[in-house]
Amino acid sequence: RCHQALDYWHDCRPEGAKDAAPDWRVVHTGPAMVAAARGRGEIITGCHITWLDPALAGFDASKVAAKGKAVILHPLTGETLPAKKMRGETWGSAIWLTPPCRFMLAGEGIETTRTALSAFDGRADVGAAVAMSLGHLSAMPIVTGAAYLFLGDGDSHAGETQKALRAACAHALAQGAERASLSMAPAGHDFNDLVMA
Repeated sequence: RCHQALDYWHDCRPEGAKDAAPDWRVVHTGPAMVAAARGRGEIITGCHITWLDPALAGFDASKVAAKGKAVILHPLTGETLPAKKMRGETWGSAIWLTPPCRFMLAGEGIETTRTALSAFDGRADVGAAVAMSLGHLSAMPIVTGAAYLFLGDGDSHAGETQKALRAACAHALAQGAERASLSMAPAGHDFNDLVMA
């Protein structure tokens, strides 16, 4: 879902003043992609939020920040704040892009996983679920009897990503997946980069 004007709250306490009372402020308001996190059932346990570059509304690619995410600056230090946040209970949950299927794609990012899923458009037997982070892949709910392909981005530390994907494969098999394997995007890229190039 897209929220057209979602507030971004940040604790603006000075560095080293963590014992002081929180100083919560709205440091940005803008469009955001909001995705529900669900466990094995349909109960929403949390959400994943990505604030988007407002220039996306005009579809002017020359003005859009890297990968379309909003650039949010700390009002006091000027540092760039993360454009993504998680809320609620996300461990053991996933963002389900489709209902459970016989063949499941699973990845760390919504964009990466949705891009890979687009290669199977029209296939009713291929589904996808997204982990809230790389570490969450090894705790996400698994469709019993399904074959899993875990997707790794090549634009982060390859060794750590492959280690996390191997742990996700072991988790899937232990939770009743028929089989599990992994696929890495080319070095320096994620799967979404490949279709945007």
